[in-house]
Amino acid sequence: MSRATDTPRASRATFGGGRLGFLGILGLVLLFCIVACEPVSTPPHSPESDTLALETEDPRFKIFLRQEPAQADTHALRLRLEPKSGWHMTPEAPTRLELSAPPGIEFNAPRQSGDDAVQSSEEAIEFAIEYRLKDDHGGTDPELSAKSHLKFGVCRNDNPRCEIVKRELEIPLAGN
Repeated sequence: MSRATDTPRASRATFGGGRLGFLGILGLVLLFCIVACEPVSTPPHSPESDTLALETEDPRFKIFLRQEPAQADTHALRLRLEPKSGWHMTPEAPTRLELSAPPGIEFNAPRQSGDDAVQSSEEAIEFAIEYRLKDDHGGTDPELSAKSHLKFGVCRNDNPRCEIVKRELEIPLAGN
C-alpha cells in the first residue's frame, strides 16, 4: 500500500495550510488594515499648532493659515504659500492678496502685493494679515470669516515656464 503524501506535517510547511498558514494570512490582513485604515493626511488643524491647512490637494503648492498672537485690539494671521516637491514659488510673478469681510471687520491692509509680503522667495510667499473687530461686527460669531482672492506664480524646477494661479479662499477669523 502506498502512503499519501499529503500528510498534516507536509501541509503545515505550506503557506495555506495549518496553523502557520492561518497566522501568516492573519498577519497580512492585519498589516493591510493598519496601512489601509490610516488616515490619508493629518487633520488640517491641530491644537498644538495654530496652523490651518487651507489647501493641500493641488500638486503644485500648499496654502496654510497661522494664528499669530493678538496685540491689544488687533488680531493677526499669516497666510503662507509653499511649493511642493519639484516646484518653486515665483516672487517675480504678479502676486496679490485681496481681503473682504462682513461689516464690522477692518483689515489694516485689505490689498497686498508681493512687495508687501513679509516673505517672498522661491521657498515661500507669506502675507501678514491684521484686522480689528469694530463694535458693530455682530457679536462673537464662531463662523466669522473673510473672503480672499489670491494670485501668485509657481514654476516646475525643470521648466522655466511658470503658471499663474488664482484662488478664492475662505479665511476663518477670531471673533473675540
